[in-house]
Amino acid sequence: MEPQVEDTNIVKFPDKLIAKKTLHRVILGIWIIAAVVIAVGIWFVPNIPACLAGELIGSGIATGLMFHLYHCIDVELDIGEVKAGAHSKWNAMIRLAIEIAAVVGCCFIPEWINPIALLVGLFGRKFGAMMVPLFFDKERNGQMTEEDKEQLRKYGRLLSRKEAEELLEKEVTSKQSTGNS
Repeated sequence: MEPQVEDTNIVKFPDKLIAKKTLHRVILGIWIIAAVVIAVGIWFVPNIPACLAGELIGSGIATGLMFHLYHCIDVELDIGEVKAGAHSKWNAMIRLAIEIAAVVGCCFIPEWINPIALLVGLFGRKFGAMMVPLFFDKERNGQMTEEDKEQLRKYGRLLSRKEAEELLEKEVTSKQSTGNS
């Protein structure tokens, strides 16, 4: 699928939209898992408010970390390979430090925030990512059209801004050359 060019010179790339949709689906998975854990936790834990607080804080942190990861990947697609690797490692350490700080911090106040519920909320980021292909994958669910398969073959990954600009330039040039002929 070619980029869509509007009169205002704004390009909408399907891959960026797919990435954003996947991000939203992972976040939806995080909160679905949180709802299940809260529903089960209410019946089996002695301190319900601490369990609720741990799960909500853990899921909130996981959601924030997913937005951070999405932004980091977007930036890394636009910088050189060596810088992208260093950027990725540095930001992964930042995310890990945030997770460790949250767990260690709640261990000091377990009567207010259940550390296990917080860990489960943080792991919602992993489980939410695993849920995306199970519930939203068109090919697995038999809903993939030929157009979808063509898009997958043509754009198997996110485009960098440089690639997007090059495609836009080619698109505009080809429209101008067909218009002049």
